[in-house]
Amino acid sequence: MTSPDRLAELLADFELASSQSGIGRISAGKPLLLALTHLRNNAPDDAEIALNSVDSQMPAAGLALQAVITGERGATDQSKDYFLRAVEAEYPEFDILCLTGDLARHFGFLEIAVRAFDRAIEIAPHASHALLRRGQTFSEAGDVSAAIDDLLRATLLQPNLCAAHVALGDEYRSANMTDAAFRCYHTALDLDPDNTAARSGLDHTLALVLPQWHSAMLNDTNRNDAFEEAIKAVVTEDSSVLDIGTGTGLLAMMASRAGAAEVTGCETVGVLAETATEIVNQNGFEDRISIIHKRSQDLNPAEDMEQLADVLIAEIVDTGLLGENIIAATSDARRRLCKADVKIIPGGAAVYAVPIESEEIARERCVDTANGFDISLFNSLRPNMYLQTDLSKYPWRMLCNPTRIFEFDFTQNIPETAEESFLLTPHSDGIAHGIAFWFDLQLSPEVVLSTSPGAPPTHWRQAVYTLPEPLNIKQNEPIRLFASHDQKKITLKLGS
Repeated sequence: MTSPDRLAELLADFELASSQSGIGRISAGKPLLLALTHLRNNAPDDAEIALNSVDSQMPAAGLALQAVITGERGATDQSKDYFLRAVEAEYPEFDILCLTGDLARHFGFLEIAVRAFDRAIEIAPHASHALLRRGQTFSEAGDVSAAIDDLLRATLLQPNLCAAHVALGDEYRSANMTDAAFRCYHTALDLDPDNTAARSGLDHTLALVLPQWHSAMLNDTNRNDAFEEAIKAVVTEDSSVLDIGTGTGLLAMMASRAGAAEVTGCETVGVLAETATEIVNQNGFEDRISIIHKRSQDLNPAEDMEQLADVLIAEIVDTGLLGENIIAATSDARRRLCKADVKIIPGGAAVYAVPIESEEIARERCVDTANGFDISLFNSLRPNMYLQTDLSKYPWRMLCNPTRIFEFDFTQNIPETAEESFLLTPHSDGIAHGIAFWFDLQLSPEVVLSTSPGAPPTHWRQAVYTLPEPLNIKQNEPIRLFASHDQKKITLKLGS
C-alpha cells in the first residue's frame, strides 16, 4: 500500500475526472462529489453517509469510493468486492476505470487493477497512459515481460511520455538489460533534464555495469606499465590486434601507439563501448581503432574484423583470476578470431594459495554473538565466495609456505574442471582463519605481473576465502589443501 499522501493525490484526480465527466448532472452526482470531498478531508464516515443518500443504482465511481472507505477501515474482502463491482459496471468511462485501477493498486488488489486497465484499453486501445499504468501494475505483480510489453507500447504510442520511459528503464534494469535501460533513462532525460527518477535510474544502472574497482584499475600504474611493456614486445607494424573487454580502450590505444596496423576492441557494455569510441577519437586513433559493442563470442570475423588477429589482448581477470571468464573467451577467440601463431597477452598464469591466521579478517566475514544474543546461524547464509582483500591493511601471517595450486596456459585448451589436493606442512602453531590466494600473470616471456602480497600493489589486491570455522594448526603436523576450478571460479578448502 502506498502512502496517505498518494491516496490524497488519487482522490484529487478522481474528483477532477468525475467533475469533467459531467457526473454532477445525474441524480447521484452531488452525493458522489460530496463523498469525495469528505474523503479528501479524511472524514470517511461522512463520505459513507453521503453515498448512502444515493437512492438509485450506484454508479461505478460511487462503488470505487465505497471500496476506498472500506479499504481504509481494513475491511479487505468488502473493499475488494466494491472494486470488482466498480470495474465490471455497465457503460464504464475511461478515466473512471483508470482511476479505479489506480485506487485498487493502491490497496494492493493488483489483479483487479489489471482488469480495470484492461477495460480501459478495450475502450481506448491506443491510450498510452492506461498502458503505462497497467505496465506498472504488472511490474508490482512481478510479471516483468508483461510489464515491458505494456511500457514499450506506451513509449511507442506517445514518445514524449517521460514517465513511461522511466518505468520501462526500471524494468529493463531489473531484468539486467542494462543497455536498454540506459537508452530509456537517456530518452527521459532528453525530455526532462531535471527528472530525478530518470537520473536515479541512470545512476543505479551505471553502478551495475561500472563497479567501483574500475577507476582503481585504470589508475593502477603497475598494471598499466606491465601491459604496455608486454604489448610493445609483441606488436609490430603489421599486427592486427583484438582487445577483448576493451573498457575505455586504454590497452587498444597502447597497441595502436606501439605501431599496430589495426586494432579491434570489443565491449559488452553499451555505454562503455560508446565512451571508449569517444575516448579513442579524442586521442586521435579514430582511423586506427574500431570499437564494437559485442561480446567477443558474438564477433563475426568476416564482418567485424579486417583480418584475423596476430595479437590477442584479454585483460579480463578478477582478483580470483577466472571470474571474468578469461578461459572461455580466449579459447573461443583462438579458435575463431585469431591466426594460428597468435600472441596472447596474458599468455598464462600461476595461482598460489596459503592458509593464513587473521582474526580481524575472520571477524569481518562472520558473526558470533551480539549484545548477548547468539546470531551465528547467520553464517549459514554466507555464500562460498572469495573476497577481494588488501592483506597489507590487516594483521595477518602465513601458517605454511605458499603453494602453487594451478598453472594455466591460455594459448592451449584448458580442462573444463580440475581438482587437486596438496599436503602442507605448517611452519608454526596457529589458527587458520582463511586461505589467501593470488596469481602471477605471464604477460610476455619477460613480463610478469603479480598480485602477491609481497609484490608491488595492484588494484586486484588478494583473494581470501574465510573458513566456516577456525582450524587449529600445529607445527609440522600436515594438513591438506583442496583446490578445484570450473574455468569460472577457483574454490579452496582445508581438511585433514
